[in-house]
Amino acid sequence: MAERAARKEFLDKRAREFFDASRYLKFLLSPADMGKLGSSRMKLVEEKTSTMIQWSPKGDYYPWDHPGANGSLTARPRKVVIIAGKERAVLNAFKLVRGIVAKSAENPIPFIVPNSAVGSLIGPSGKKINQKEEVLHATISVRSTPMAESQIVAFSNVSETQEETARWLLKEQKDYVGAMRDTLTLRYQHHASGMKTEIYVPLSDSQARQFIGKRGEVLRRFQDVFKILIDTKRHEVRGPTGTTMVKMEGLFGDVHAAHEELMRRFIYLKK
Repeated sequence: MAERAARKEFLDKRAREFFDASRYLKFLLSPADMGKLGSSRMKLVEEKTSTMIQWSPKGDYYPWDHPGANGSLTARPRKVVIIAGKERAVLNAFKLVRGIVAKSAENPIPFIVPNSAVGSLIGPSGKKINQKEEVLHATISVRSTPMAESQIVAFSNVSETQEETARWLLKEQKDYVGAMRDTLTLRYQHHASGMKTEIYVPLSDSQARQFIGKRGEVLRRFQDVFKILIDTKRHEVRGPTGTTMVKMEGLFGDVHAAHEELMRRFIYLKK
């Protein structure tokens, strides 16, 4: 009982400190990037930078990805990460995270800000954000979501653009940190919390071979990244001749995310 009470007190104190932080950086990472980080590396980043980091619970994903080429929000699975602390410390923590997940200019990171902050970030007639685009040598996209928050993504061929975008948002946050505290949610799929499910996906035999990969490497990677069980062997559900039925089993959000990624990589892009 004493240990349980001490842990509750510690968690309550951490929650208060998290909510009282002076700066926040909320952004999205792919499940694969989250796999590279892991809780142990997150802990090291916290210790090195004196920050606090929280991320999406198991089975939960952000429902809207950054704008695609046509400017619309897509449904690729992403995890939410929030870094809290002092301005410089939060930026340093973000840099460490970027260093771990690979600093690729081809994969811009979507940042989440409250809708109420968008006007001040853009400025009158877009003057402010246009100036920022020139400084960063980037195209900055701002898209609202069905929630009271928007996504800001900087597209650029310069890898450091992501860090500079984070620096800009943290500096501007002095004007909207109160509203930022209202966007600190990590859970977006309350209806599916803890719910388990299974689905069957028909793949052509050639698609199934690609999905399984050499010595099962691709399949195992999917299982590790999305924390689900995958079965491509014969079972009670069978498809047409020349197809392989892939069974995915696990938490609802994880299975849905894995299915979306499988369809994107092995079906949609093959057409």
